Amino acid sequence: MAYQNKKMSRPKAHRRARVSVADADIGTEARRRHVESALGSLRIEGLEASSEAREITDRYISGDIPADEMTAAILARHSTQRRTLG
Repeated sequence: MAYQNKKMSRPKAHRRARVSVADADIGTEARRRHVESALGSLRIEGLEASSEAREITDRYISGDIPADEMTAAILARHSTQRRTLG
């Protein structure tokens, strides 16, 4: 997709979603919607979440871990992969 407007940059799949509500204040369905929205953003960019990332997001959806721990775990996993590939 070519961007005609020079001021408009290509969206970044790696941008982290900001969660403004404490995890305890939202339920399973809200967490599921947040994850599905993020996964949809990845698909729009032609990317797919890894199986490891899906396992981590499933733990978040079920309420086993908070959003910040989910984010840190996914970033740590993929940062490790990038270092070994690079």
